[in-house]
Amino acid sequence: MAVAGIQKVHIIAHSGIMQSLLSSLQKEGLVQIEKADLENLGLSTPFTEITHLEHVLHRLSRALQYLSQWEEKGLAKKMFAPKPQISIPQSEEVLNQDYSSILDEVEKLEKEKNDLHSHIKFLEKEEDFLHPLESLSLPLKSVSNTETTEVILGVMPLSSFRDLESEAEDKALWIHVISQGKRSVYVLLVYLASQKEDLQQLLKQMNLYPLYFMETMLHKAGDSGTVADVLAKIGEEKVQCGKKLESLEGKGKELALSREQLMGVHDVLLNEREKWLSSRNLGETDQVFFLEGWIKTSEIPSLEAKLEPYSELIQCYFRPPIQEEDPPVILENPRIGKPFELITKLYGLPQRNTMDPTLPLAPFFFLFALTQFLLVSRSTFLHFGLLFL
Repeated sequence: MAVAGIQKVHIIAHSGIMQSLLSSLQKEGLVQIEKADLENLGLSTPFTEITHLEHVLHRLSRALQYLSQWEEKGLAKKMFAPKPQISIPQSEEVLNQDYSSILDEVEKLEKEKNDLHSHIKFLEKEEDFLHPLESLSLPLKSVSNTETTEVILGVMPLSSFRDLESEAEDKALWIHVISQGKRSVYVLLVYLASQKEDLQQLLKQMNLYPLYFMETMLHKAGDSGTVADVLAKIGEEKVQCGKKLESLEGKGKELALSREQLMGVHDVLLNEREKWLSSRNLGETDQVFFLEGWIKTSEIPSLEAKLEPYSELIQCYFRPPIQEEDPPVILENPRIGKPFELITKLYGLPQRNTMDPTLPLAPFFFLFALTQFLLVSRSTFLHFGLLFL
């Protein structure tokens, strides 16, 4: 088959029908609109403000992506079902539905779940910090300096701890081992405030890393709570967070039932966005607007039929492409050749007025694909066969 014949189309129409005409052209997909040469024609570009539309589309895309986690998986019917077409009256009905409140609920749900997951991670970090100190039986609030003594909670290398023990007798340093691992030891140190400068220098040389209880831990401990008490409260708090997540999971499943509705709104607004973006390629005066583009020669009668309702407000002109123009290349094949057009496009579209190689090469593409399928099937069969031997 040859490449489809292409014609340049020029449309001049009254400004009052611009949006409805663009909607009609967009729905049919007959014309590929190009940016008009506005400067030479003495025309201006229509102002289009789509910031709000872009914002709503972004919210819809994010909500749809988030709700997809509750979508039923593995349903071939849904995978291969054709996308429903929405008419202009249906588009207005879709936009009149209350989708904004659904978006608010989805965003609220996402925030609550993210906050809970973040809080659980924070609690887990608190647990990791406290577990090596669990055997410390003192209340957390008592691990603090007094007027006459300095109290340090810390961790240090096991090798340095042996040296610290030998120094303790001479320095009047009291050492309590809380827990010990293969390479490190957690300790509670108490010494006289008068020895602070000398001992701090010594402890620094021995790589003691001081540890401090966070405000959240001290709050959980209260006046008399120990590390074990705080760990118990953290465990209870994690359980409560888990229950809240289960509840939010149920809300997510309920909101996922509205996903199809949101998809419809997204499609309608996406079409609106494309329509407004297309209007940037037009030129206009106070009374009329002008657009130009490309159309397949075979589809000119269809376009003329679609423009018939606007016949009193519109003029349409067609002409072949001129030498310096670069019209789009459109492949035109029977239904049996359509699947192979993708391969032709991957290797490069043919030039204008040349032959379309899709059909002549289709048998070779088919044989190649069949060979690859058989090789993969044979390899898979042998693999499973070996498993049973």
